[in-house]
Amino acid sequence: MLEARDHSNELREIMDEVRQAFGVFSQEASKKNEEIDRLKSGGDKLATIQMARRFIRVARFAKSDIREDAAAGRDTSALESILLHLNEALADAGFESFEVERGSDYRETRSAAKGPEVTVTDDASLDWQVVDTVDEGYQIQTANGPLVVEPAIVRIYRQNT
Repeated sequence: MLEARDHSNELREIMDEVRQAFGVFSQEASKKNEEIDRLKSGGDKLATIQMARRFIRVARFAKSDIREDAAAGRDTSALESILLHLNEALADAGFESFEVERGSDYRETRSAAKGPEVTVTDDASLDWQVVDTVDEGYQIQTANGPLVVEPAIVRIYRQNT
């Protein structure tokens, strides 16, 4: 009878170990399923885009500082080097810069930021046309075409009224 009890206890211990192992396996499988769901929903892409936007803001500040320093006759080589590295990092991550086509209608472009700079004109035919791109925008290629991550800042004509 003692032998049957020993086997019964031994069997219980084995079953407890199997349950624990299954619990660990189940938790790991659940974590993998969560990761798969996150990847399917584009979670990593969103984090990448948010990080790229931070780099783009720094690049825009650097460009602005370079223009100001150059106008004041100060050395801009350190800022230009930083800007070069930022642009290389963005390109390495798949982000590309773009400009809005000159002469295009600002109201019809989806790649220009709201609140454009304005140049006043008396020529009614130029009203709302893009004069130039003040600060380039950034996009990333997707299966559905380019996705604008940061719109370009443009200057447009507005008719003097």
